[in-house]
Amino acid sequence: MISEKYKSKKRNDVKDTSKNSKAGNAKFIISVFLIILVALLVGGKWYFNKYDTSDYEHIGFFPTTKLKPTWERKIKTNQKIKIGFITDTHVHPKRIHRENRADDAPRYLPEKLMAPLVEFQDDMIKFKPDFTVHLGDVIEGTNEKDFVGIAGIKLVRDELEKIGVPAWFVLGNHDVRAVTKQQFKETLLIDSLNRVIDVGDYRFIILDGDFKPTGEDTFPKHGYTRGYLPDKVLQWLEPKLQTNKQVVVLMHFAAWPSQLIGTKRGIIGNAEKLRAMMEKYNVLAIFNGHIEKKKYANVNGTQFFSFTGTKESDEYKNCFYEVTFQGNDIKVTMYYVDPQTGEHKVVDFKQ
Repeated sequence: MISEKYKSKKRNDVKDTSKNSKAGNAKFIISVFLIILVALLVGGKWYFNKYDTSDYEHIGFFPTTKLKPTWERKIKTNQKIKIGFITDTHVHPKRIHRENRADDAPRYLPEKLMAPLVEFQDDMIKFKPDFTVHLGDVIEGTNEKDFVGIAGIKLVRDELEKIGVPAWFVLGNHDVRAVTKQQFKETLLIDSLNRVIDVGDYRFIILDGDFKPTGEDTFPKHGYTRGYLPDKVLQWLEPKLQTNKQVVVLMHFAAWPSQLIGTKRGIIGNAEKLRAMMEKYNVLAIFNGHIEKKKYANVNGTQFFSFTGTKESDEYKNCFYEVTFQGNDIKVTMYYVDPQTGEHKVVDFKQ
């Protein structure tokens, strides 16, 4: 028989062996954990020394992401958008029957005013734009009554609608010489003169620059104004620019640096504020009419396009434009009639 002393010793030996096994396992686990921790620390330090860490804040070797602002992370898009542009048509409808002196007498556009609209329609049917834009001065409202101005706006609206795509209108200074801003909106069935229109990866922003430096609206018989963007418009605009979409601004008045465009005429009174904002938020482009200057430039990353109108330019008559956006590339083809020869010409606008 096995003595109780021997049995007791055997039990103690088993217990000691079990304790030693558990202690060994614990040491092994701790060793593995320490090895992994050291590997992470050393590897992390190597990784973040190797790569640019300007977008990170560090807590030890472990970063927390600090993203760049949305407008610095623009969508890299291959989306193509096609737009037909026309501006400064300055139409002035005539009575169909001269003897009819009633305010609501039927009116028409003389052939010389209809010609660019008809040519624009014909070309757009071939070009197949996604939409069209009128950059303002739809009518010649100087010394004209509101019902004549409304008739003119309707005539141009109806002609652009024949193209079969949405037509966007920007308010011009000659428009408010005959109609109020409210009448302009009602005639075109729009709710606001400052608008944001998102088209896929692009954001188009229409701006109303028809204000006095005091921030007051312009209105018929108010006299000439060079245009101004009051604080209420800039405050509305700024958050709309804070997007990763490619932003394009559409405005009747110009915002060019005067030394680049060669004139101060027609440049809004606080253009430098708008330019600073566009530069800050990486605006892709801005388009204007009004000043009758054919000009393209890249100003601190924003592409500036100044379009001449259908009527007032001494060099370019019956102008209209095909504009194609694809990524950061903007291709503009200009169509016009040479006033000296009557020849129809097609040119690359940027050249």
